[in-house]
Amino acid sequence: MAHCRRLHNSLFENFKAMSWLGIVTHNGIFAVALLFNSVALYLIVTRSRKEIGSYKYLLIAFLCTDTVFSLVHWLCRPVLSFRDGFFVSYGEGLVDAAFAMTLYGASGSLSFPLLACHFLYRALVVSMSKRPALQQLFRSKLLAAAIAALLVMDGATWIFFNYQLRLDPNDAAIRAKIVATHPELKNRTEMIAIVPFMDGKLNAKVARNALPLLAIATSSFVIIVLCAWRITNALYVRSSMSVALRNMHRRMFLALIVQMLVPSLTMFAPSVTAISLPFLPMISSDHRASGHEQ
Repeated sequence: MAHCRRLHNSLFENFKAMSWLGIVTHNGIFAVALLFNSVALYLIVTRSRKEIGSYKYLLIAFLCTDTVFSLVHWLCRPVLSFRDGFFVSYGEGLVDAAFAMTLYGASGSLSFPLLACHFLYRALVVSMSKRPALQQLFRSKLLAAAIAALLVMDGATWIFFNYQLRLDPNDAAIRAKIVATHPELKNRTEMIAIVPFMDGKLNAKVARNALPLLAIATSSFVIIVLCAWRITNALYVRSSMSVALRNMHRRMFLALIVQMLVPSLTMFAPSVTAISLPFLPMISSDHRASGHEQ
């Protein structure tokens, strides 16, 4: 009962601090995402044609991760801020703990390797017709196991490294630097902070925990680009398919590109920018100040 009371009070205070437009937008986006994902999941599980094969596992995984991401976003109401050469993120929702923000980042990151799997699957289908063993592997139930393993590994890796980037309340120097440009965070201790330079020197803890996250996102992007090149080459340059089959694969390839654009513009680009920009010396004010002193 006490837990329910705390949750009710948190919900009341949270909504009280938001404008009516913010409340409608925040809850409306979550409701729409939940509705569309639920309908799509129902149709794929119950109405998908047999010919779609194991590709449905990729679609189901993508919809499930998107649903989890929408739920975590609704619970955390995250705030992301890049200012004066460093990056901080924290929650203003029902759950504002640093671990919740870690889950938010992890759930968002899952779309990148899944999109890479989509492109890899499409590349196998259109350009490896002479390798039936590989196609059969992707069409078997092993695909579902591979997707599950990929999601677990990616999510666990992201959670581990991202959680190491939480603000240490006892680190007075970093806390003072954050409060100097974010005075509204003076009393907040639960946040993720990427402050790569201190006194002109690279922060080793931040580097060893932030750079692996950047490597995960970048590797997925590289796989997508390579597969897109192979698919383009197979469909538009050296195609030996019939006209009808080639046109079908072209439509599916274009649909995949459109599917990639939304998470790329709303999650991939912002997250990679947020992680990588603080490490650029010309961006970091601390690094610039040290350079001027020398």
